[in-house]
Amino acid sequence: MRNANVNNASLDAVNIQGGHEGLSWGGKEQVGATGDVRTGATLGNANGSWDATHGTAAAAFNNASVGGQVSNASVDMFGTHVALPDAGAKVNASGGANVDLSHGAASANLGLGGSSVNFAGHTATVPDWVKASAGTNLSEGAANVNLGGANGVGANMNLSKGQLAVDAFGYELDVGQGVRNAGSTISDGASKIGSAAKAAWDWL
Repeated sequence: MRNANVNNASLDAVNIQGGHEGLSWGGKEQVGATGDVRTGATLGNANGSWDATHGTAAAAFNNASVGGQVSNASVDMFGTHVALPDAGAKVNASGGANVDLSHGAASANLGLGGSSVNFAGHTATVPDWVKASAGTNLSEGAANVNLGGANGVGANMNLSKGQLAVDAFGYELDVGQGVRNAGSTISDGASKIGSAAKAAWDWL
């Protein structure tokens, strides 16, 4: 078994304060732009493990984010000065994955809660329930998928146990049981019809 870990990593890709670019002709700047620009990435922690002998591997990460912000920006065009609103965006993610080749099993999950967009002093943040997960186990004919967590929507299937269930907003519908019940009802109805027909024939 081998392991790897990373904690509290960060990267400032671009960090410009008071940057300026312009286009001049006739000895005078005609078009220009000024502003502060910052982009970067951070990682709260990440870990991984793998075992080549048993064909297993797992990885997880928390609070990984990539974002950018433009502040104090303005544009000058032919003598006209226009101030631009501050704006930025950040994608925040946490997730993980597991693989077990000996059972044909794999699963993964991803959450985007905490991601945000800001413009002119207003911020919109992605709620924590924005997440997704999926998994499969070929040895059991099982699979599952979910969007939105415990109160979201999803489906679970296990062919080896004859199970098929659909989840929606905290409620579960056992489709497999419904099919079995319907089959049993049809079988009972057919049996009763057959018995009635036989009784009628015997009476005649």
